[in-house]
Amino acid sequence: MTFRDCRLSVVFAILMLFASNGPSAALAVTWHVSPRGSDKSSGTAEEPFATLGRAQQALHELRRVPKQTDQACDVIVHGGTYRLTQPLVFTAEDSGTEKNPVVISAAPGEAPVFSGGRQIEGWREVDVAGRRLWAAQIPEVAAGKWYFHQLFINGQRRTRARHPNVGFSKVADLLDPKNPDHHKGGQNRFRYLPGDIVPCENPEDLDVVMFHLWVDVRMAVATIDDREHTATFVKPSRRTLEDGAKPARYYLENGLELLDSPGEWYLNRKTGLLYYWPVAGENMTSAEVIAPVLTTLVRFDGNPELAKNVNDLTLRGLTFSHAEWWLARDNPGDIQAAQSVPGAVVGSGMTRCTLDGCTVSHVSNYGIQLAKGCQQCRIAGCELRDLGAGGVKIGETIISTQQPLQTFGNTISDCHIHDGGQTFHQAVGIWVGQSTYNTIAHNHIHDFYYTGISLGWTWGYGPAMCDHNTVEFNHVHDLGKEWLSDMGGIYTLGKQTGTVIRNNVFHDIAGQAYGGWGIYFDEGSAGILAENNLVYRTTHGGFHQHYGQENIVRNNIFALGRDQQIQRTKLEEHPSFTFERNIVYFAGGKLLHGQWEKPRVAFDHNLYWRTDGREIRFDKLSLKQWQKEHQDEHSRIADPLFVNAPAGDFRLDPHSPALELGFVPFDIATVGPRK
Repeated sequence: MTFRDCRLSVVFAILMLFASNGPSAALAVTWHVSPRGSDKSSGTAEEPFATLGRAQQALHELRRVPKQTDQACDVIVHGGTYRLTQPLVFTAEDSGTEKNPVVISAAPGEAPVFSGGRQIEGWREVDVAGRRLWAAQIPEVAAGKWYFHQLFINGQRRTRARHPNVGFSKVADLLDPKNPDHHKGGQNRFRYLPGDIVPCENPEDLDVVMFHLWVDVRMAVATIDDREHTATFVKPSRRTLEDGAKPARYYLENGLELLDSPGEWYLNRKTGLLYYWPVAGENMTSAEVIAPVLTTLVRFDGNPELAKNVNDLTLRGLTFSHAEWWLARDNPGDIQAAQSVPGAVVGSGMTRCTLDGCTVSHVSNYGIQLAKGCQQCRIAGCELRDLGAGGVKIGETIISTQQPLQTFGNTISDCHIHDGGQTFHQAVGIWVGQSTYNTIAHNHIHDFYYTGISLGWTWGYGPAMCDHNTVEFNHVHDLGKEWLSDMGGIYTLGKQTGTVIRNNVFHDIAGQAYGGWGIYFDEGSAGILAENNLVYRTTHGGFHQHYGQENIVRNNIFALGRDQQIQRTKLEEHPSFTFERNIVYFAGGKLLHGQWEKPRVAFDHNLYWRTDGREIRFDKLSLKQWQKEHQDEHSRIADPLFVNAPAGDFRLDPHSPALELGFVPFDIATVGPRK
């Protein structure tokens, strides 16, 4: 049977199904896909297709049948690995309707994986300067047709050879002039301390990854001069190579000479040789070694300009792995939140589409990106893990005045987003740009090197479109790890009227030089309500407002900040924020930090307690002096009587004085993903 005959037979079978069984049989058309199937088969459970693309073709053929343009369709994907040579692409032809969506789902109890990687084989043991390594030849790399920066062995990310293996080196001296504005103008070279950079045979393979406050700066090396101890880059950096006022920290990556411990690997760009030092118990003759080939794994390719969106399409229970997006060698990639890094699953022009219970793992990208014109979509119950960048991106950096091009009304709920920023360290768990009326609820976000949730992309009080977003019942923790600075469990920018941050738990947030905060209202944040949040164990405070207008912070618990508890950085003439019915509980450091002279804030009905017995000062004032400034006139200093604050149990004793001040206890038992 020819492929054309096969297509005709599928259409004929569909027509006969409707003719023989009447309208009730049209309620569901189902195709099956299996790695053990054939694209020349009928797509039934007994004779499944081999590829999802063939099932899409059958769907398109069905849509061309008269009166079947809105037929409900299911595609059942059976377990196994599907090796992608190009991204899965969904267009308007793959759409369902609100009443009858198209659903592509994993078969019950099975685990289909769509991989954009390639297996590396042909390993042999080699001796390199007395080190017993394993090597594999990759001709496409030697020919300049392929190069990769990630490697996964038996399902685990392995480390690109680096120095030092743990911690960082520090710049000894900057040899080029410094711009007084550290944001503008960087350096083309620097001097290093003897031994901090190991001389390498192929310096053009090397990257220097430096840290500049809230971003990492990835610089491709041109030359190394070990006599003068200088490293020169392919292109100057965009920012001064300093970490604030201190010399920048950095590490060196991708040299054979740096490959000095188990789990590290190096890829020679010239010869195409891949070297690896196995960890204990790894057998390279049988190990699964995967390197990514594709940049994107899934693309929802709607066209909102022409009103040809992808509508009512659900992906359920599918796993997408092994993708790599990388910087050009003259691009330092030092963008806040790694915003320029795209998603491995990316969409534009999507309406009422859903990713339900899906997994994205082992990628250099963000996991999922809803870009231009994505409206009323859902990302629910997904796991996004082992991410080179962040978890989810919603919206764009630009403000569109055309409603079909705007991204709004989306929901991210019950997801587990973790172990991100593996390559682009400044990436965040969930990023929302110029996008409105989104809900971020019941997610578990942890183990990133920067912020957990970021809202907004307008610095200051200029035009913004990030209002009426709701962030609630999320568990966000273990951020920063003292790699970067200027971060928050949640971070906001610009006017955000109607945005609500409530019933979240933020804890264990550690900034490097400064700025490990729980709730962080940065430049121009305005119109935000933060209530019923628990924030504890932060390095630089539970709450910080750089500058903003008419925000409300009420009925929260801020506990156990290391250096300070509450911070305000910039004095302004307009009302800054209201701080009421909060509990602030700490063991050391300052209560208030920053600018508090004529602060234009309103503090009242708060409870403060310091466990080390020292006097609590309100900036430079005692409580009575602070109250004479018409602040905290009804507030108290007293033990809130937590059940066990050191162990993270912040339930209140029934006799807590906080209750007398109007504090309303909130239950954190429902925070995080719902089962």
